[in-house]
Amino acid sequence: MTALTLAGAVVVGLTLGLFGGGGSILTVPLLVYVAGIPATSAIAMSLFVVGVTSVVSAAGHARAGRIRWRTGLVTGLVGAGGGFLVVPALVLLGGMPMSTAVATSLVVIAMKSFAGLAGYLQTVPVDWSIALPVTAAAVVGGLLGGWLAGRVHADRLRTGFGWFVLVMGGFVLIQQAPPTLFHTAWGVAVSLACAAAASAGIAYLLLCRGRHGDGGALRAGELHRT
Repeated sequence: MTALTLAGAVVVGLTLGLFGGGGSILTVPLLVYVAGIPATSAIAMSLFVVGVTSVVSAAGHARAGRIRWRTGLVTGLVGAGGGFLVVPALVLLGGMPMSTAVATSLVVIAMKSFAGLAGYLQTVPVDWSIALPVTAAAVVGGLLGGWLAGRVHADRLRTGFGWFVLVMGGFVLIQQAPPTLFHTAWGVAVSLACAAAASAGIAYLLLCRGRHGDGGALRAGELHRT
């Protein structure tokens, strides 16, 4: 267990809590290439990490009344896609606000993760001495992401989600690079630095530009009243 693994887990939780997606696609490479866990065990462990983080993050969203429980449960039962598919579908087809779609997506992700984990636990061992600390770090990130999601304007959240999907597309392409690249300290450092930089950039875009926009609207309202 390294500080790099825990830092990566916080990033994973942040993306889940803020965008309602990006869990397993980040967790599996983190566990394989940084923590050195065999691929099959990493998949099983990622389901536990993502499932628990989604539940905790969803609890925060639920307290704020942002979850459409019926939609989430039905979507989870029919097994429809991950966050990258669920969130846009709920916004474009279901007419949900972005923050509500993100929160509802976490319910779907949690259901699918625990269903998949139940199958893996029958045959695949999980090293709980690694799984539990990684999960705890991811939960911290998930709580932070949920806090941010409740304070970002819907338009900014949609913009951030679009950039996030674009970054994840690039991440998938990077995964097609020679496996030996990720077994070097340089390859791991570059990958995590890119993920952290992307998360920081998106958070800055959402928070700082959102504040400027709100401030501009406030000033315009004041001028109108005068």
